[in-house]
Amino acid sequence: MLGKQNQQTSFLDIESWLSSPLVNPDSIYGLMSSWGNRLIQENDFAELYSETGRPSVSPALLSKVLLLMYHDNVSDREAEERAKYDLRWKVALRLPMHESEFDHTALCRFRARLLVNKKEKLIFQRFVNLAKEAGIIEDNGLQIVDSTHVLGAGAVKDTFNLIKEAIQKLLAVSRKNNGRAKEILTKTILSLDYTQKGKEKINWDSPEAREELLSKLVKDSQTVLDALKEVELSPQEQTAKELLTVVTAQDIEEKEGGKKKNIFSKYDFTIDFEKQSCQCPAGQITSQTRMKDGQLIAFCFSAKICNHCELRDHCTKHGRGRTISIHEEEQRRREIIAENSTAEFHLTYRKRAKIERKNAHLKQHGLRKFRYMGRAKTLLQLAFTSAVVNIKRIFKLAKGEVCLLSKLQGVLEACQGK
Repeated sequence: MLGKQNQQTSFLDIESWLSSPLVNPDSIYGLMSSWGNRLIQENDFAELYSETGRPSVSPALLSKVLLLMYHDNVSDREAEERAKYDLRWKVALRLPMHESEFDHTALCRFRARLLVNKKEKLIFQRFVNLAKEAGIIEDNGLQIVDSTHVLGAGAVKDTFNLIKEAIQKLLAVSRKNNGRAKEILTKTILSLDYTQKGKEKINWDSPEAREELLSKLVKDSQTVLDALKEVELSPQEQTAKELLTVVTAQDIEEKEGGKKKNIFSKYDFTIDFEKQSCQCPAGQITSQTRMKDGQLIAFCFSAKICNHCELRDHCTKHGRGRTISIHEEEQRRREIIAENSTAEFHLTYRKRAKIERKNAHLKQHGLRKFRYMGRAKTLLQLAFTSAVVNIKRIFKLAKGEVCLLSKLQGVLEACQGK
């Protein structure tokens, strides 16, 4: 059953004791206190609850708690604590001194209810619609799109653990199931003890100590792989061997890859899509192509031409001709790159700084790393965090123009009257 927050002012309300506002009216706490009941209303969530049964914790209150929680980047338990003891939160949520009206488990249940009913974007969309109705967002206004990486909620193993565990796995399955492998590995001398679990006991703050450990791990990996090179392995052992090979090779390639400099990119090559020819920086032209399912996927320069080219060291390895891979949207990509070099584009590109700042604001509120496992829950975090950033921006823009602020107030009052 839909529960509702008591809006009746009491003797224990904080602001009834104060002659001036306890929080900055323009802060998120001030905005939620002044406008929260009009921004987020109980009836918005009516369809999520049955008409009978025990009243729930107010969904409007829990929505405001989630907004503050993502704004301050705190956990569910910390949100409960702040609602009890933090005066800023009490003002924002309009809670009496002696009450918090929810516990942290209610937040988890409320998020689940939003996800089950596909309402995780309800608050976000409400704020966007509010900005449209107030004329803050124009229907045909300029849209700027950007992206940024976000860390997942899962644990990430570092290179040291990946190589060590891969060695341990190969040693374990080989010694257990393969007598010949066990005999060879018993005689094999390794730098580290792979019977012990956990991290190696070194000074992890020392770059020299970490580099020394990595060298030992890579050396031991090669030693084990070489020892089993001529041994017949079972499918399980072969899988463990391939895993160790890949993990070790990735680390070595990354270290070597960092040393590459001044290598021509594919966009230094000129492509004529009509004639299906490609010209390299040295002026050589090739019409030799590689096709797949009738689609052009690459241009190939012969090794004979490349090996005698004075620019070879900046282009390809000795003895191999350069291959230029072709994306299915390669032509459009190159057109975009050409457009991006125009003066007109650079004038428009200056406006990109706006979205850079918004990305920075989202990160400040905890969106550099997701809190939850799974796509649905991470989208909920994104929606609420974006809603926090949006509502601060909406009121900041409206405050700068009297007519906008007046229109915004009118829209909110109309919403409350429905």
